[in-house]
Amino acid sequence: GFGAEGSRQPDQQLAPHLFDYRARHRGRGRPGGSRGHPARGGSRVFRAIERNRRRIVRNPLLFFYSMLGILAAVTLVNWWLSASRFGYGLTAIREDEDAAAVMGINTPLYKTIAFALSGCFTGLAGGVYAYWITFIDPEAVFKVIITVQLIIMAVFGGTGTVLGPLLGAVVLSAISELLATQLVTLAELFNGFIIILVVLFMPKGLSDLIRQRAFSLRYFAKNLREYRV
Repeated sequence: GFGAEGSRQPDQQLAPHLFDYRARHRGRGRPGGSRGHPARGGSRVFRAIERNRRRIVRNPLLFFYSMLGILAAVTLVNWWLSASRFGYGLTAIREDEDAAAVMGINTPLYKTIAFALSGCFTGLAGGVYAYWITFIDPEAVFKVIITVQLIIMAVFGGTGTVLGPLLGAVVLSAISELLATQLVTLAELFNGFIIILVVLFMPKGLSDLIRQRAFSLRYFAKNLREYRV
């Protein structure tokens, strides 16, 4: 995310929006000096915001460590879920919600907490990302390809594991960024290729391949026979 958007200068990202706001509000103030003129007051506010923004944006380490902290927090929460009673309850709900409810699990409460945890970390990451690029463009953050990439990263790394999605995100993000610098179409084709590869040959993800140390064609052929569509 930072590699693609960070190449754009912050002034170029925010300046058109500032000019548009100033143009629309120019001349709407009340006569009688700067005290009653919201356009001039707004200019001072925008200048102060821009000075503070530049002071922060010029230090990319702030955003790097912010994202790194969110990543560490998410990993710790996933580790806790994998060995806690709450995590086992979520697993039971995933397998059979009716059976989990019969066993005494409060399924609405568990699902609400899971949804809140997911939304919390998503909101934190989105807030840091929005502050980095200085504005939110729906076309950039609500594309279908982003949702597809998130699913591919989790499946490629290994669903149901703590480090599997993290491993998949690191590997696929690095390859996608490298291909995107050459040709955007290559990155899109790569996503489709990974989907086919994972579904046919690695349904349990890269983490299972590393855990079994099965770096051979026999492992892929076994998965192809066992999980064939």
